[in-house]
Amino acid sequence: MNESQNNTNYRRKRRIPFNLISEILKISAAIIFFVGFVLGMFEGTVTDGYLTRVPLRIAIIYWSISFIAGIIILGLSEIIRLLDEKSDM
Repeated sequence: MNESQNNTNYRRKRRIPFNLISEILKISAAIIFFVGFVLGMFEGTVTDGYLTRVPLRIAIIYWSISFIAGIIILGLSEIIRLLDEKSDM
């Protein structure tokens, strides 16, 4: 047997259902989305006496940066998952 068949048999024996690094990156992307949204709300909130308002200018900056960072990390997670599946073939 060659090296790839040994690797595939080893994975089947151990029953590794997922790629750990890919899953960690997916969770990190979800955390970035959530934290970016919450930070956008808190940092964008302005209190004028009794009124509280969220100026969209500041909130959109936080939301867009966290969205872009989350999408990049989510994409990297999928690339790693696909490469792992490809190496199992």
